Amino acid sequence: MSRLAGKSRSERRCARRSGFTLVESLISIMILGIAATGISVLFNSGLMALNQGEEVLLYESALRSQMESLISRPFQEVLTEASGSQDYVIQGVTYTVQWTAVNHDLNGDGLIEPDAMLVQASLDGRLVSVILVDDGGRLGVMP
Repeated sequence: MSRLAGKSRSERRCARRSGFTLVESLISIMILGIAATGISVLFNSGLMALNQGEEVLLYESALRSQMESLISRPFQEVLTEASGSQDYVIQGVTYTVQWTAVNHDLNGDGLIEPDAMLVQASLDGRLVSVILVDDGGRLGVMP
C-alpha cells in the first residue's frame, strides 16, 4: 500500500513536491556564481589599490631621502651644484630622483634673495619642493 493512500489531495501534492527541482538548483547555483564573481572583482580591486599605495610610499621614500640628503649639505654647495640626480634602491627597486636648486624670492617683491633657494626633487611626475634659507651658517627649512 502506498504511503500517500490515507492523505488528502493537497497533502499528497506537497509530499510529491518535496525537495528542489533541477531548474531551482540551477538558478540557485547561477545566483551564487554571480555573487562570487562580484566578490572576486572587489577583492582584485582592493589588491590593486594596495599595490598602488605601496608604490606611492616607495616613491615618497626616495624623494624624502633625496631632500634629506640635500638639506644636510652646506647651503652654498647645493646652490653651486644647482641640479643633479641620485639613484636610490628601495626594496630591490632602483629609483632615480632628479633635483634642482635655484635662488628664490621669499617675500614676492621680485628680487631674488641670495640666502634663499627653492629645491625641488622629482620622480616619475611626483614633485617635492622645499625652500632652504641660509641663516648665518645654519640651514633653515621653510615648507
